[in-house]
Amino acid sequence: MPPQDQPAATITSITPMVRDPSRAVIKVGKRAVGTLSLDMIKELGLVVDQVFDEQAESQLAQAMDFDRALIQAVRRIKKRPMSKAQVHLRLRDLGYDEVTAQCVMDRLIETGLIDDDTLGQSILHQTTRSRPAGPNLIRQKLEHQSLAPDTVDQIVEQSQLESDPVEDARQLAQQRADTMGQVKPVTKMRRLWGYLTRRGYDQETIQTALSDVPDIQEQEESS
Repeated sequence: MPPQDQPAATITSITPMVRDPSRAVIKVGKRAVGTLSLDMIKELGLVVDQVFDEQAESQLAQAMDFDRALIQAVRRIKKRPMSKAQVHLRLRDLGYDEVTAQCVMDRLIETGLIDDDTLGQSILHQTTRSRPAGPNLIRQKLEHQSLAPDTVDQIVEQSQLESDPVEDARQLAQQRADTMGQVKPVTKMRRLWGYLTRRGYDQETIQTALSDVPDIQEQEESS
């Protein structure tokens, strides 16, 4: 007798998980072939009694890869905000291919979990919340989060338009000078210069600011 064709495999059940009803286990026959979110199952158009051929199996494998990558990315973002570049690098380090990493980033941007502009503004606020900061420090903080150069430039420029760097540096220097007590003018100048440099101000701004600090000028004139 000629061999009879075996019936095509079909999806026999899509059952929500007890511990997470937003996800479901997909079975073909009695075999669990994957676990996905209900939203992704809907996107793929998976339904019970659907033929589960090689194409469907390949699509499910890709979707599960995306799903795992998305879960890992969201878990890390919830621990601390991350930039688009940081998420991309992390996913690649975890072994996901470029297509999967890009798809995950697109989804995270779409849902607002990645927003480089918002992250940059948050970094600016944190850096200047308790005391002023110069452009060099602000740029350093932004670049540390791997923000895009255009985003960094825009936020640094914004920070300078919203403040007077020379006046900010002068006030910082005056406040620090008031805590130094009676030290030699050259020592005070050196310490203040280093302090303002660490706060991100350039040499020209520092020189102008320190020339306007009364305590320093008075001590230099009397020495």
